[in-house]
Amino acid sequence: MTNIKNDLYNTLNTLVSHHTVIGIGSGSTIEGYIPYLAKYISENELAVKLVPTSMKTERKLKEAGLKSTDEIDRIDVTIDGANQFTDDFIAIKGGGGSLLREKIVGYFSESIVIVASDNKHIEELHHITLPVEINAYMHRVITDMIEQTLGISTVLRKKEGEIFITDNGNYVLDCFLPDISDPSLFERKLMAIPGVLETGLFTKHINQIISFNDDEIKTLYKERL
Repeated sequence: MTNIKNDLYNTLNTLVSHHTVIGIGSGSTIEGYIPYLAKYISENELAVKLVPTSMKTERKLKEAGLKSTDEIDRIDVTIDGANQFTDDFIAIKGGGGSLLREKIVGYFSESIVIVASDNKHIEELHHITLPVEINAYMHRVITDMIEQTLGISTVLRKKEGEIFITDNGNYVLDCFLPDISDPSLFERKLMAIPGVLETGLFTKHINQIISFNDDEIKTLYKERL
């Protein structure tokens, strides 16, 4: 796996070398890459701006000697992980609870590159768990409305017995979905409910997926229309 990871990180470094404002995502794969990123930037004296998608990523960048910022006019590319992804360039994110910031960074990126192990690949959006960030204020009423409107079951995320709090002071609902036949319509219905701040459903801006296992790396490119 070590050689594969080195090849993977070299692939990501190539992406970095062609851009100046880069979103750095969340998750174990991205965290593992950050020290290699720091070394690559230092050795090549690159003048890049790094935009973290979570407070944890910001800390990891700082530990590696890298500065981060959110004071930018644009983001060229965001490199991020995923809980699950499809060949249709749809990703489910937010397992770590950073979905609101991930969605903001992703939305304002020219493109998103998803990097994930191939066991996170799914054929269709069937029987998935979708994280949804909601306001803590009146969260029980918001939860009831989500369940009634969409006919789904949810669980309020907890950590060590306490309600999980996101970087922005909100709560996360893990929504159990039997099927999403129309992801865009489903997301619009969710976002129309007051108190729903963001969903972990990423349907836009992803134009490259890099998946890997112990033996190989595969790259899927989205065709430009």
